[in-house]
Amino acid sequence: MTEHGSPQGSQALESLAKDFAAKLAERYRIDSESAYAATLEMWMNNRKLCDQAAREPDPQRLKRTRIYKQAAEKAKASTYNSLRKYKQQAERMTDGVSTLIELADQGVDSTDPRATAARDQIVGSHVSTRERLPDLDGFHTHLFELIPEPTSILDIGCGLQPLLYPFHDAGQITSTYLGLDRDASVVEAVDTWARVIGGERLEARQWSLSEGFDGVVGPEPNGEFKLALGLKLIPVLSRQERKRLPLFRDVPAQRLLITGARHAMVKRRSIERRERASLVGFADELGFEVLETFETPTELGLLLETR
Repeated sequence: MTEHGSPQGSQALESLAKDFAAKLAERYRIDSESAYAATLEMWMNNRKLCDQAAREPDPQRLKRTRIYKQAAEKAKASTYNSLRKYKQQAERMTDGVSTLIELADQGVDSTDPRATAARDQIVGSHVSTRERLPDLDGFHTHLFELIPEPTSILDIGCGLQPLLYPFHDAGQITSTYLGLDRDASVVEAVDTWARVIGGERLEARQWSLSEGFDGVVGPEPNGEFKLALGLKLIPVLSRQERKRLPLFRDVPAQRLLITGARHAMVKRRSIERRERASLVGFADELGFEVLETFETPTELGLLLETR
């Protein structure tokens, strides 16, 4: 109980928060326990609501009050806005990168449990990569089936995916992996992981699509990469920066793997049809040939020939 309110009022809010959280978990991609904790914290720090609960401790009557309805709307909006953030746990990411920097300074390699724990903390802070974790092995298995020997990879809008790439396993053949992302904190995380895995195989560069691909040079003939990745990227760009999509005609790679999400980031609903249409429309608009399809439980995609 907060400094205001009453024990009976607090019990009423706890009861309502539990029911409210269950409904949030049905509609949004959040578990009921997390929804309950976040909702109750908001409500217990809402002085007007606590005072109202003290005056009207019956949950059903409290539920009909204007103050409760306003608090419920704020809690729902807060949940929605929180789930819309790609980096939902920014502090965890910052702490994880700091730990990883310390370990890299000590010369710790990627097999050290402390390094993998810090990496997992970083990756878990970003919704796009966290969604991929349950089927990560399947994701990479399918990737290497499509491109058996990806000696060089250009990861456009890479996010934290380079931290999950199996450099010491199926991806041993990859001698060059360049990640491009506009987020400086992502670039720092990838570059720090590059120090941990050792060598010069992995590099990240701060970049935005408006810059185009001038200066992005790969190790293959004609300055290309064996494979370019645009994971969960094209549908977002189609909505936010559609006029820049033609720049992908200059991507320095003969093969481009693009994917989209099968499920909405916030609500519990399928967006597979919309994402697939976006990917196919992109390929058609730029005149790229579809070579293969790519599907995992969380993603769908197309492997394209760009030349």
